[in-house]
Amino acid sequence: MEKGQGLPHGQVRRQEIREELLIYIGKSERNQRSLFILFFIISVFTIYLDYSAHKDISSPVIVFTSLWLFICTLASLRLYGFTGYSEKTIGYITCGSVAFSLGAFSSTLVNKQTTKQTRYAHLRGKNLQTSDGNQQQLCFTFLEIILALACVGSALSLFYSLNAFRSGASYMEVRGSRLGYNDEQAFSNPIVGLFVTYFCGPAMTVLIPIAIVFLFKKQHKKFSLIVFLCALADVISSGGRIQIIYIVSQLIAAFFYYRKTISSKTKKIIKNATIIGIVMLFVLTSLRTSQNFLQAIYTYFTLPVGLFSYYTSIVDINNFESFGAATFYPLFYVLASVASFFGAKTSFLDNLIYYVGLPQETWTSTLFPTGSYNAFCSLFYFFYLDFRIVGIVLFSLLYGFMSGYVYKKQRTRTNDIWFMFYLLILQTIVGSFIIFQLGNTKFFVSLFIFGIAILLGKKEIKEES
Repeated sequence: MEKGQGLPHGQVRRQEIREELLIYIGKSERNQRSLFILFFIISVFTIYLDYSAHKDISSPVIVFTSLWLFICTLASLRLYGFTGYSEKTIGYITCGSVAFSLGAFSSTLVNKQTTKQTRYAHLRGKNLQTSDGNQQQLCFTFLEIILALACVGSALSLFYSLNAFRSGASYMEVRGSRLGYNDEQAFSNPIVGLFVTYFCGPAMTVLIPIAIVFLFKKQHKKFSLIVFLCALADVISSGGRIQIIYIVSQLIAAFFYYRKTISSKTKKIIKNATIIGIVMLFVLTSLRTSQNFLQAIYTYFTLPVGLFSYYTSIVDINNFESFGAATFYPLFYVLASVASFFGAKTSFLDNLIYYVGLPQETWTSTLFPTGSYNAFCSLFYFFYLDFRIVGIVLFSLLYGFMSGYVYKKQRTRTNDIWFMFYLLILQTIVGSFIIFQLGNTKFFVSLFIFGIAILLGKKEIKEES
């Protein structure tokens, strides 16, 4: 079979794959432990090196490396009947983590001259300002319109969920309908479903970092309050825990960004908000599963390793390679849609759509004694689809470089736009254990909305001047 072509997606031989091949590809658990020890040592050294340079726990290297060190440490414990992962999986994660860190470190070479020239501006930029001078690059009228539309979507979602709860549905049933797992869809009108999923969700992704910056700068308080209320409504209606994790991570990053200038009252508010987020995470976890809290958290953060191993084994057996298309999937999805509109079909694009969606559509019960799981394939799955180990190293390097570049910019500029942009990038880093968000269509929509707000803001400045 020609490499990269793969089996037609309707003929994937998942049933022929033995559990031993899926889970235990490594020669022995001793080799897996040796690889984990190597990964642990490299990760600790990388975290120490980066913290010595930046003194900031919200830097991309520390967040990414710590996240994967935490995940792999939990997976290596093999608790609650976790069956494990292949030997090569931990090797892939090690290569990806090291490549990400090298990419982030190398971005300093590009930003080195800029850092020297703007060091005084960097120090002054930490002082909060009473005016909206730093926010003039964003069109606030446009943001208000986006927020109004997002409020409509949040209200619709909350109304559906509360109505379902009144009918006796559980959180998992409601969430299954929202994600399309159940026969009963959340919204009977498909246009409403598309509006909520592909506009309101991406809009909130943009609005939350902006609201966080306004919160610290004590500006547009009503705007920020409405944004957080919409976020709360979305969490309640969907039962999604990851949104809480995103917001808490962004609040912590903002706290360290503004820590030298914010008042003790603001610090107290942020600390209380973080505690509330953690409590909500506990409550949602308790409502969504019959497992105890520790077991649920263990399962949540261990799945990426096991599912990454599981899905890459399917890809290997079916011999599919996407040559960069999976990492830049939204562009190729549009291409496939256009081709389909004109009646042209290619097996490569059909297989690409199938294998990119494979983690969402394919469930497995081989990882834990109870329960079936899906989706948490991590960003490395998409890199692996493209060029196998070369893809993991190459795209992790580029991803780290881009993250480091934005991080350096927001540390050396007085303009808060760069910091808002970094909060968006930070969300993709935190969510890297689920999917590659930069290759996600909804995140592309978020970047588009953010870009429009900047362009319209610049137009307003020109008209005023």
